[in-house]
Amino acid sequence: MEPPTTRYTRTPDGVSLAYHIAGDGPVDMLWFHAFMGGLEVMLEHAVMQDLTERLASFARVIRHDMRATGLSGRATTLPDLETQIQDAAVVLDAAGSRNTVIVGAGPGAHAALLFGATFPARTRALVLWDVYAWVSQAFGERDLQTVAQTWGTEAAAAAAMAEVAPSLVGDRAFIRWYAKVQRHFLPPDLAGELLEQAMETDIRPILGAVHVPTLVLARSWSGHELDEGVAKEIDGAEFRLLPGSERASFADDQASMVDAMRDFLGVAPAGGTRQTVLRAVLFTDIVGSTQQLARLGDAAWRDVIVEHDARAADIVSSHGGRVVKSTGDGILAVFEGPAQAVRSAREFGRAVSSLGIEIRAGAHIGEIETIGDDVTGVAVNAAARIAALAGPSEVLVSATLRDLIAGSGLRFEPAGEHDLKGVPGRWPLFRSVADPE
Repeated sequence: MEPPTTRYTRTPDGVSLAYHIAGDGPVDMLWFHAFMGGLEVMLEHAVMQDLTERLASFARVIRHDMRATGLSGRATTLPDLETQIQDAAVVLDAAGSRNTVIVGAGPGAHAALLFGATFPARTRALVLWDVYAWVSQAFGERDLQTVAQTWGTEAAAAAAMAEVAPSLVGDRAFIRWYAKVQRHFLPPDLAGELLEQAMETDIRPILGAVHVPTLVLARSWSGHELDEGVAKEIDGAEFRLLPGSERASFADDQASMVDAMRDFLGVAPAGGTRQTVLRAVLFTDIVGSTQQLARLGDAAWRDVIVEHDARAADIVSSHGGRVVKSTGDGILAVFEGPAQAVRSAREFGRAVSSLGIEIRAGAHIGEIETIGDDVTGVAVNAAARIAALAGPSEVLVSATLRDLIAGSGLRFEPAGEHDLKGVPGRWPLFRSVADPE
């Protein structure tokens, strides 16, 4: 996805607000995110790129950094809910949006509800996610201090994901990115202040004042009944329980969430853009990329990554595959045949050794859904989890993939049974051990 251009508008009291727009569909959609900001950094990882691309297939997706955060002007204090919705109206004016779907997640759902109740003529619909995620008596003064002391570290990022997306805790590249998002969103002292503000907010008194079409979405996490209760308090609101169990909107099954939104808004999918096919899926990841970056420095590491990506594209193409995307320190590629994926991974590992790096790789074969140039599905998730279990210079594959390449000359040894985060069942994995060439 081509990154959207960051633009600026100014509030009546002189604060610059950064915003961008992705897509050009018939629906305008503004997102109030939870504890995320930094417009450009937010779209550096595949999970947010994927979500944005799905939404942008039918909507103009408008995001902004609220004042005092991200790329927006450094106001002296964090905005209260009233200021947040007034600033959002300024952004929508700048974007030329007068009838907008307002989406809110976590504390962002509080702002979305207040916007819908205050500006019903400007609100096409509300879509709410994890409405009560941050209103919890379980938090106390010690928790606020912990947030303020650890914010922006990988430990803080992992702790946050343990609460909202456990399947991502073991994904080091994701955790590094999320810690970076925290740092670019706001400094540690304000992070504690923002959490305290969310804890002190009780949105229930205004639920009866919301009279716009409203969809409340949730997955089967332990507190989703609270979200269903919110839907019951809003006139005519619809509640949908989606597949999966993770609270974060960007985790788990994004497709079901986006499909539910599109169905609720009455927007048909673009014809001919989706297709389900059988493909071998390959993920690779550079071993110790954070340490390499620290050792080489930004400029030299950027040169390594450029060459890494170029070699990946050449090798994958030579084996009949397609690089779907770079993940920053790895690739996602698909192949029509499973042996092609394994041979490509092995050759790629040899090819990048001269760059002073090692890769790990994981492959699986199954049905994937293609959406434009992107791919999604359980097979994609499984391949990513398999890659995360591989060691340096190791290629791990699923039993399904191994069983389909008998007679190929490739040999494997058992690598044990494993749980793949977010993927049901125990998975027997196999290690590629012989160079067939």
